[in-house]
This record gives sequence, C-alpha cells and structure tokens, in this order.
Amino acid sequence: MNRRLSALLLAIFLLSIAAAVFFGIEYVRLTGTQNQPTPAPVSDGNSGDNRSGNDTIAHSLPAPDDVVNWDIEDTAQLMENFFSERQAQQSDLEIVDEELRQDLQNRHKKERFMAQFDPDVLPVGRDRFCTQRYSAEHPAIDFAAPQGAEVYAVASGVVRFSYADRHLGNVLVIDHLNGYASLYAHLSDCLFGPGRFVEKGDTVARVGNTGNSTAPHLHIELWFEGIRIDPALRLPIEEAKPMLLE
Repeated sequence: MNRRLSALLLAIFLLSIAAAVFFGIEYVRLTGTQNQPTPAPVSDGNSGDNRSGNDTIAHSLPAPDDVVNWDIEDTAQLMENFFSERQAQQSDLEIVDEELRQDLQNRHKKERFMAQFDPDVLPVGRDRFCTQRYSAEHPAIDFAAPQGAEVYAVASGVVRFSYADRHLGNVLVIDHLNGYASLYAHLSDCLFGPGRFVEKGDTVARVGNTGNSTAPHLHIELWFEGIRIDPALRLPIEEAKPMLLE
C-alpha cells in the first residue's frame, strides 16, 4: 500500500514539473512573437515616397536592439521587401548607379592621368648596370651604358633646363609638375629644349661621356620639393643588372 501511494505521489510530482516547463516555454514563445519587429511593408510605387535607394535600405533594416528577436523567416521577409522596393524604384536607382559609375570612372581617369607624372620607370634599359648608389658624397645613381644609348624620361613632365656643366657635362632637367624633378647628366645629346612636354618613357637624351667622367654612363638625380632624394626610393632600380650594387 505504501509503495503504491509513493509511486502515485511521484507520478503527480513529475507531471507537475512537465506542465510547468511546457507552459513556461509557450509563454516565452508567445511573448517573443509579440515583441518581434514587423518588417517594413513593401512599397506599391504609388505612395509618393521619394526616398533614395540608400534611404530605403536604411529604413528597411531593423534597429540593433531588435535584431536578437528576429529569426530566419523575418530576415527572408526583410530581403523580399527590400528587393520589391528596389524593383519599384528601379528608375531612381539606375540614376544613382549611373552617377556613381560615372564618378568612379572620372576618379579612375584622374588617377591614371596623375600616375603618368610619378617617377617610377628606369631611365635606361634593363640590360644596363647600376654602377654607383646614392650617398652623401654622390647624391645620384649612375648607370653604365654605351655611348649613344637611349635615356628615358622617368615620368611625364616639362623640360625646364638643357645646358652644359663643367662637371656634369650636358644636362637635362625635367619638371614632373608634382614636386618631383629629374636631372640627367654626362649626356652626349639632349633631344629636347626647355618648354617641351615629354611623356613617361620617352627618349629624351643619349648617354655620353661629357663633363667630369671617365667612361660613358648616365648620372641621374631625383629632386623633391628642392631636396635631392635617393632615386631608388621611387625608381625600380632592382630591375637593372645588379653589377656593383652591393
């Protein structure tokens, strides 16, 4: 008799716990559903709403505090609403997209245009040897090359000077119009005079042995805002043959 009574009491106790758990879960589910944000309604395209595409996206997204109450169905509905609104406002979005595309194209063109004035190409062929590095005593880089070899503009710019110097021999100076200027010395010939616009990679002079020089070579200096800088900071010196680089 006692065993039966104990079993009955245990069964009642377990049923009470199960009922409490079930009703607790149901309460949480119903409460969470009531507090869920309602996704933005789909615009019918005739409401006179003149919001841009960006505004539509911003107003369709839930507030950060509400995100935790969303589930996968709400997200799917949000995306459906977003694309429905986008389709309804497609004409406006096309204008925005076209303006953005044009702006990016203009920026790209400007960057490409400005890039031609950046000194970043070798002034001689890659088969030439770099024979002397930049230093305080020699603020330039020398390239060994045969007499008459082509000398290239390291960037686009305007020829500012073309003259003869007792030590540097025949000299050509190109202003790159962005704070940089390049100086080419010991030339046999300068192919352009002051005022001539040259493009990056153009042949502007020929290697010589003029001035204080013991063999044909190119002496190139790179200036920035009135100060000599190491040309290796901007020019791909490593592309030349490495003879005497170390």
